[in-house]
Amino acid sequence: MNELQQDELAELKEFESKKEAFKVTDESSADWVLRKLTALNAEEEANNKLAQQNIDRIEEWRDHKNQSTQQSREYFENLLTAYFNEQRYLDPKFKIDTPNGKVTARKIQPKWNYNDEALVQSLKAADANELIRIKEEPDKKALKKTAHITESGEVITDDGIKLAGVHVDPISYKTVIKLN
Repeated sequence: MNELQQDELAELKEFESKKEAFKVTDESSADWVLRKLTALNAEEEANNKLAQQNIDRIEEWRDHKNQSTQQSREYFENLLTAYFNEQRYLDPKFKIDTPNGKVTARKIQPKWNYNDEALVQSLKAADANELIRIKEEPDKKALKKTAHITESGEVITDDGIKLAGVHVDPISYKTVIKLN
């Protein structure tokens, strides 16, 4: 934030303390408001930058601290897993259940990995078309080019058929404020 923007903010704080009602009446007063908005944006950006620096520093500290605990956790989990696997080899129903925790085994379902293109080609080659799904969807580009829109937003085809499942909202405007 530069000195000019700091002056704008000081003037803004002074203005806000007076609790005067302000109204934009000409380009000069509009420019005054735009300068205040620019200064406020700069102050907000400076605040965000400072906050992000602190967040980055704290996250770095946390990651450093958690790295050593993660290494210890992995060491102890490996010890427990090795013992558990030895005992499961001897007794497939073996479990550990203590006041401080449980160790059990859980089946993992097989995971299917697909390459859709290769699978579709393979199914076509095997004449297994019943295992291929065909997806239908409207051609929205072609619809926009050929359809007509009524004043109420309904979409009509060239043949005069009103289409369900589509509605067009009328053009509207929004105020855009760009600061330099």
